[in-house]
Amino acid sequence: MLEFLQFTVMVDLGYALAALLGLFLGLRWLDKRNGRPWAQTMDIIRSDALAAAVYYAARWAGACLVVAAFLSR
Repeated sequence: MLEFLQFTVMVDLGYALAALLGLFLGLRWLDKRNGRPWAQTMDIIRSDALAAAVYYAARWAGACLVVAAFLSR
């Protein structure tokens, strides 16, 4: 029984890693399609505290939702 539990935990961690990797690659792809340099966008976001807070909160929430979607199978 313990082996089965260890296996399912490892599979779930693999799904979580795949979800985060897919999220990262998807965001990089969208950044390239945007045509604006990422450094310029981050300068704009960091210049305003509210914009930075919203950006980082949305980024974490999005990552959590993607992982949850993969793990809910």
